[in-house]
Amino acid sequence: MRTILFDQKKIVFFIFFIFLVIGFKSINDYGVSSDEYNSRVKGFTTLKYIGEKISPELTKKFSKDKVFESLHETTHIKYYGVVYEAPAAFLEVIFGIEDKNNQFKLRHYLNFIIFFVSLIFFYKLLNNRFDNWKLSILGVLMIFLSPRIFANSFYNNKDIIFLSFFIFSIYFSFCFIEKDNNKNIILSSLFSALAIDVRIAGIVTPAILTLVYIISKIKNGYNIKSISKQLIKYLFFLGFFTTVFWPYLWSNPIKNFYDAFVQMSSYPHKIYNLFKGEYLLSTNMPIDYLPTWIIYTTPIIYIIFFIIGFIYLLKIFFTDKKFFLNQNQNKDFLIIAILLFIFFSTLLLGATFYNGWRQFYFLYPLIIYISIYAIFKILNKFSKKIIFLVTFIFIISFSNTSYWMIKNHPHQYVYFNFLAGKNFNDKFEMDYWGLSYKENIEFILDYQKTGKINLFNISHYKLYHSLWIFSNEERNRINLVRSPKEADYIITNYYYINPDVTKGFKNAKMKDFPIEGLKVLKEVKVDGVSINTIFKK
Repeated sequence: MRTILFDQKKIVFFIFFIFLVIGFKSINDYGVSSDEYNSRVKGFTTLKYIGEKISPELTKKFSKDKVFESLHETTHIKYYGVVYEAPAAFLEVIFGIEDKNNQFKLRHYLNFIIFFVSLIFFYKLLNNRFDNWKLSILGVLMIFLSPRIFANSFYNNKDIIFLSFFIFSIYFSFCFIEKDNNKNIILSSLFSALAIDVRIAGIVTPAILTLVYIISKIKNGYNIKSISKQLIKYLFFLGFFTTVFWPYLWSNPIKNFYDAFVQMSSYPHKIYNLFKGEYLLSTNMPIDYLPTWIIYTTPIIYIIFFIIGFIYLLKIFFTDKKFFLNQNQNKDFLIIAILLFIFFSTLLLGATFYNGWRQFYFLYPLIIYISIYAIFKILNKFSKKIIFLVTFIFIISFSNTSYWMIKNHPHQYVYFNFLAGKNFNDKFEMDYWGLSYKENIEFILDYQKTGKINLFNISHYKLYHSLWIFSNEERNRINLVRSPKEADYIITNYYYINPDVTKGFKNAKMKDFPIEGLKVLKEVKVDGVSINTIFKK
């Protein structure tokens, strides 16, 4: 028995070690996304606020000539939690990292490390529920071999960080469901608070956990006094940790939290989304926007098992009268209740959608959980032949997905499955964050080995973001010109270059400068579709 357990641990350790090696070898292949600069500013703005509270003189010394707004005077920054950004800024100061290239590489390492740790906790979460290490590893593989999630794990310091802390909060919520002792109360409230302090939507976990706890305890015969005692402790620590790790709340916790909640519930930022071939305003998206993006950008076999698991869970919930008497069923209810609550609340509150479904990536572990639930039920109900069939299906799926990811590395962020159909680039947004620029700018630097490179960008995307992944010497060679007439090369990631759409944007003048007549120097292609092109005049 010990030998079996030892072999199991060795296999699990080896698989996670491979994940870590793949991640570390891939980090430098990704560029800087357009949101990373603002996140960095957010971190330093908060760090300055904290520093001025603790040690104004030391803060002034480290700030040097850098100027950051006062936290409470910022327009939107103050409404974001800074669990990731403030420590990242602090590490940058401590290690004295001055060059932009290394500043963003540090963040990419931190981003992936946090994601990697969350995969470990997702394994623990699944093993906690299903008591099957093989199924738990399968679930982790499903997340790791999800092209868009994999790519985003290196640079997306909003949505992937929230996904990671969401996993932490769910895992410790499971622990709390199993045993409501002081240790689990503190850990569950701590990690739920940290998730809230990354994104305020994290409040849904403690809210539904509280509901599950009350119902299950009452159905199991506990009195209101004992239930209230544990819940009061949980809610106290939740409020305490939420305030401690979100400096914006320090001056007025209740009012500032309310303001942030209202602001982030319907974010005012308006852009156009390309959805099913039409440009639609982000504040007025159709009801099928979120499910369409999820279905089209997730490996299809994951979706099939999710649908099976979802139907199975709903059936049990409505037919099993002993539902809340079982701890595992309580965990299942927590998962499906969070998923349904988020989905329906986005419809009722009129949530703002943009850039695909990245703001809802945190739902992905729940989708995979339900997929694993379906497999768990199938394996327990049917014969060994079904086990071999399921195994075969996943071997084929993982092999196909892995091949696609390797072939299109590092552009997994534009993955679509076959359901999206042909010409998917004409129906949906592709490289909205400008990650593809890195490859083509590297090409230009090598193509023209000396002298200034006059480059004009046809895109709503601001090209200077992409230059921060390059060394200072390389950045100095790139001269971003204001007119295509001044340029030696023209580059585009095809983001908002539709003339009808760009009318409201600063670079609308590009509708008067067609790119069709220019010589194509190099294209970055995914599935035969160009996501970034260099033109030479």
